[in-house]
Amino acid sequence: MAFVAFDVEIAKPVPDGPDILAHRPGIACAAIAREGDERASILFDPSDAPELFEPATKALTRDGSLRILAALEAAAGRGDTLVTWNGAGFDFRLLADETGRHAECARLVMASVDMMFQVLCDRGHPLSLDAALKGAGLPPKMAQVTLRSGEAVSITGAEAPVYWQAGEYAAVAAYCVDLVHENDARRVLLGLLEQVPHPAGAHAHEHLHKLGA
Repeated sequence: MAFVAFDVEIAKPVPDGPDILAHRPGIACAAIAREGDERASILFDPSDAPELFEPATKALTRDGSLRILAALEAAAGRGDTLVTWNGAGFDFRLLADETGRHAECARLVMASVDMMFQVLCDRGHPLSLDAALKGAGLPPKMAQVTLRSGEAVSITGAEAPVYWQAGEYAAVAAYCVDLVHENDARRVLLGLLEQVPHPAGAHAHEHLHKLGA
């Protein structure tokens, strides 16, 4: 058994608001990194599998989204633990919307570790990933990637769908991989939060204080 970090990127920019999924942003790509593996897996690249993408929206088709779901179910089936930050509130909800497999995604949520949800349950409010990474002494969730022009730029999650729509697929995929490697490094955060699922456990609040919650 191992930890498996999971992250998705949306395919189109959406307005700021309490629920960006209401705008049906679609899935651009996903990245999965299994503990102990040297490389993360990208699902999928439009250059390699154009049949899995809608030409008009540049978002994954339902078939492509179902393949992501299958990969996550395979990981859970072999006993791995899926690890996300806000997966219950965002990643799995998006995947459920795009696949129509709400029950399957709900089962994955119940079997996964969503570290932000643990903070929310204990503290009564969410904590941004940047704040958690800073509290754990890790770099923020911004990756430097190389565009097709050869220019190196730093992008954020809000900018990723803009680059995706501009055809910078490799750059966004690299950003997504960087996030799951941070997710992989989030085992540091998982160590700090290991008692949060049982808030009455000894030192749970001390662990959360270290994150700046």
